[in-house]
Amino acid sequence: MGEVKLPEGWAEAVLSEVVALNPKNTEMNSILSGFIPMALAPTDFNGRLEFEERDWDEIKKKYTHFANGDVIFAKVTPCFENGKAAIVSGLPNGIGAGSSEFYVLRPLDKGISASYIFANIKSHEFMQTGAENMTGAVGLRRVPRKFVESFKVNLPPLAEQKVIADKLDTLLTQVETTKARLDCIPQILKTFRQSVLSAAVSGKLTEEWRTNNEILIHDWINSNVGKLAIVATGTTPKRTNSGYWENGVIPWLTSTATGNDFIFEAEQFVTDLAVKECRLKVFEAGTLLLAMYGEGKTRGQVTEIKISATCNVSAK
Repeated sequence: MGEVKLPEGWAEAVLSEVVALNPKNTEMNSILSGFIPMALAPTDFNGRLEFEERDWDEIKKKYTHFANGDVIFAKVTPCFENGKAAIVSGLPNGIGAGSSEFYVLRPLDKGISASYIFANIKSHEFMQTGAENMTGAVGLRRVPRKFVESFKVNLPPLAEQKVIADKLDTLLTQVETTKARLDCIPQILKTFRQSVLSAAVSGKLTEEWRTNNEILIHDWINSNVGKLAIVATGTTPKRTNSGYWENGVIPWLTSTATGNDFIFEAEQFVTDLAVKECRLKVFEAGTLLLAMYGEGKTRGQVTEIKISATCNVSAK
């Protein structure tokens, strides 16, 4: 395939031809300015950039300089891959400084839109190739300055840059709104599921059926789990005792198994010796397994085991 021809009026360039990389602010007086640590940099395209107010004398020598209208982005892993970047705006007196792990791009003239440069920085191509070109030790890899300076951009006339930036702002705002709504769906489904279960065990789900069959709610029995089922828990045989684990054939489950609706197989097995000496209870198929511990998702999850199995102490 041949090269794609650029629209009329567009030009090919590299970033170093259209922006100054990591420029210094010339303001030396003691004035109020903005300070942006990496933690305050947003990851979303339209994320809000926040800052702390600091005296310029306090931050000008130790941190990376920037000013209103600059584009900043993280150069270190995992912040780069997470998309930490923003167009700087709203700083006190128009200047600020922040993490030394920021790259700062300042348009070289008024014919270059910061919003258009920002769109290039947030593009899939820049993010992917930037990650591929990172250098340094594992866990502390950075995007090289040379890569940033030599990254190719297609530069339209200023008026078209602004149109592109405005359209991106509108479309990506819609994307973020849709994403936020989709993120709410799991909680909505969980709430709905809990409501249905609550209705089922309180008689509300069968109100019409009882009316049609002339059955009264007074016929229900008020009881508790301990009277209706045997409640027991398990234990974890010592891992250092090979006699408890080696060549084991009895399924042994942990609370992580409760993430499934049903359990048909186990990943770990114990021996008859472990069951005997550790007094493990072997539960029959059809038993409900409840996660007793675990923050957030795991605790309270329930599954039905479809095999005979024992379990650890965090499940019952």
